[in-house]
Amino acid sequence: MSLAERLVLPADVREAIVAHAREARPNECCGLIAGRARTASRVFRVPNVADDPPRRYRMEDVSVYRALTAMGEALEEDADGHVGEPLAIYHSHVSSAPYPSPTDREYAQWPYSFYVLVSLRSGESEVRAYRILNNHPGAEKSVLEVDIVYVKT
Repeated sequence: MSLAERLVLPADVREAIVAHAREARPNECCGLIAGRARTASRVFRVPNVADDPPRRYRMEDVSVYRALTAMGEALEEDADGHVGEPLAIYHSHVSSAPYPSPTDREYAQWPYSFYVLVSLRSGESEVRAYRILNNHPGAEKSVLEVDIVYVKT
């Protein structure tokens, strides 16, 4: 796996995920980001069906399937070039830092995708991106922060 060092996030994509986080508050929001060549192009909002949505997220399966199907048809890809996979998974933290929690790391399923976190803890939105890697089966997953390059749309 080649690790991407940056995610290109156009202004309209950033605005869409921040708006989703604000609308979902006090619950966490979640969704998928599609794109190519490590550049985000569109957002798929996914319902959060977690048992405790103010503190956790779990993406609704049918919506994920529909989004992945659309990504495959559009030849969109993850950070390592696998077609039909999300470039990024995003979710919000309502009152904590934009860093993957132990639960986020435990349930991370896409090692070739970015994880984008939005925090609303200070009233202003904070957006960060990571790769969550399982370097050694059975060991705790590692977290690598990646740069976000913001571009105008």
